Amino acid sequence: MIGYHELTLNQQGGGFNNGRKQQVLVIGAVMMGAFLHTFIMAGGFQTIKTTHAIFPGGDFCYKITTRDYATSMSLVESIGKDWGFKKREVDDNYADALYTIHLDAPMSTIGADRLRFAVGHLAQTTTDSKRIHRDVLMKKNKDIVPLTNKELKELAVQSIWPRLSYKTTHLPKVKQALVAQFPFTDGIVSALMFTYKIMPTMLKQAKEAGMNEPLVVMSTCSVKQQMCTHYAVSGKPFLLGQLQTKLYASTIGPETLLPWAEVKQTLLKPLAWVGIAQDAGNVDEL
Repeated sequence: MIGYHELTLNQQGGGFNNGRKQQVLVIGAVMMGAFLHTFIMAGGFQTIKTTHAIFPGGDFCYKITTRDYATSMSLVESIGKDWGFKKREVDDNYADALYTIHLDAPMSTIGADRLRFAVGHLAQTTTDSKRIHRDVLMKKNKDIVPLTNKELKELAVQSIWPRLSYKTTHLPKVKQALVAQFPFTDGIVSALMFTYKIMPTMLKQAKEAGMNEPLVVMSTCSVKQQMCTHYAVSGKPFLLGQLQTKLYASTIGPETLLPWAEVKQTLLKPLAWVGIAQDAGNVDEL
């Protein structure tokens, strides 16, 4: 961040000579260049190209929570650790094994911190279901101390994830899922891309393609390959027993701290200008 002195470099008496001004400008240019590089690597100028493909389905052993979608990758790593994986940067086994189900349209009026998502392992064979789910992940539940409401609000996510219980369900095979691949940098820019560009676009296109509600977007990502595969799928099994977004929103009531819906629309104007939130205005209709 640029400090107070840099912000006042044009004021008299600030003690800035031409050399210092040039130094600040160079630092600013480097920061802007770094952001632009990250933006491009995260697919900032790419369009989302979807196709129809098969979602394989299978037994899903997962943890579910209510948080900003930007925190989901840390839960992916936590579950990978339970399974015995190395860090995602060096272990490519995460892709096509660990999936995140995003249950709510991220620009609905429920607020970013109340979005629901589940992360878990998708076993496509009975052998994997027994070997990984029954013999490894579900056994973790016996040592879990349930979180209190106060702890859920106050603890950091790194302390919350290990104390969420595993659940299991079966996800059906989908022959005509809407699928897109998109660059992934495992950082804040990629999180913004998903929240304000990828998921809204995929939900919009799924609805236009005639897919019935409830609609969710599932993602599986590879840090090593710098790529995510996203599936838009429909059907109650993918809600994991949860309410659809509109009904869920009616049960939790409006936000009390900030009018987040209005704040987001204001913030999205510059994002739309650079192509991140190009379809933002239509998402709440979903």
